[in-house]
Amino acid sequence: MITKEDNIKSLASSLLDDAGYLDLNFLIDLADTIDNTKFNIKGEESFLFGIENEGDVFNNAIESIKDNCGDEFKIDVNGLIYEILNSVANRINELYNLELEEGTDFHIFINCIDSHLSLSEDYTNKDLTTEELQEIKNIFEVFN
Repeated sequence: MITKEDNIKSLASSLLDDAGYLDLNFLIDLADTIDNTKFNIKGEESFLFGIENEGDVFNNAIESIKDNCGDEFKIDVNGLIYEILNSVANRINELYNLELEEGTDFHIFINCIDSHLSLSEDYTNKDLTTEELQEIKNIFEVFN
């Protein structure tokens, strides 16, 4: 029997270039982690994004792609994964008042189900407390 979830995955796979079922599972798990995982942020357990952004992971990523590439751009699974991981890094910048730079302070590796976000091993910041730096490292580790 075909489930609603199977049909939704089939639809998503058809709409996204080069998206297989494993890629879609990775993408869905990524959004689920963002929406449903609490992190230690500034000494308190909290969701990465506020309730006003709950459930908007895909919409925000697609809007970002459209803003950067235009409405006619064909969205692929790797582009969507990139935007979602980049939104995590941008959110950390907002929460901790930082200016982490991709390629220097953090890296986004995109290859469908092998995609990840990682903080540079040598990243330090004298304006952060030891606890804040560890919180940031822990958040990045979830997406690594």
